[in-house]
Amino acid sequence: MVKAIEISKIYSSGNVRNEVDNTLLDLMASIEKNGLLQPIVVRVTEKGYEVVAGHRRLEAVKRLGEPFIDCNILEDVNTKERFVMQLEENLQRKEMSAYEIVCAADKLTEEYGCTDTQISAMLHKPSNYIANQRYAVRLLEKEYKDGIPEEKKKLSANVIMAMNQKKTRATVQSEKIYGKGFTVQKKGHTYQIYCTDFNFEDLLNKLIQENK
Repeated sequence: MVKAIEISKIYSSGNVRNEVDNTLLDLMASIEKNGLLQPIVVRVTEKGYEVVAGHRRLEAVKRLGEPFIDCNILEDVNTKERFVMQLEENLQRKEMSAYEIVCAADKLTEEYGCTDTQISAMLHKPSNYIANQRYAVRLLEKEYKDGIPEEKKKLSANVIMAMNQKKTRATVQSEKIYGKGFTVQKKGHTYQIYCTDFNFEDLLNKLIQENK
């Protein structure tokens, strides 16, 4: 049910996003020009109306000085469902960082006993979605043992894993062993031998033949 509600009767318990969105002025300009295209979502509580989804829209309308805002009212939504709805909306509207997603998943696990697979299903994502986010954060924790820098907490899982692969390739390429007449390059558990001397190559071929 959509209803215009006094903004003074609406409150927020906080959003799952940690970062302050710098596009708020653009949103205000859009609402001022075109009106609120999508109502915010609220639930009825003893304190009034709590925002479930649409924190940025509510803030934009507040700053424009409007007394009312269109709301989609949900009658029976518990705290867990509200949190999941907030998380899902943020994922749809703007890519969240791996760190933010893992923090939100930890909250659902600690407070409601949700598994990573269950959380992925709640968000309509592949079953390994949350596991991938956790893996990306672990890569950061491994690299920054004294604490992840704030700017790295803003990176998506895809960006973190791409950076890690690039570093891994660079490390693999640098692991070389030089000897008289040969060079050995290590790639993971594989060793590639490059002959730089014909005598060494003949000796190596003879050794291979003898051990077939």
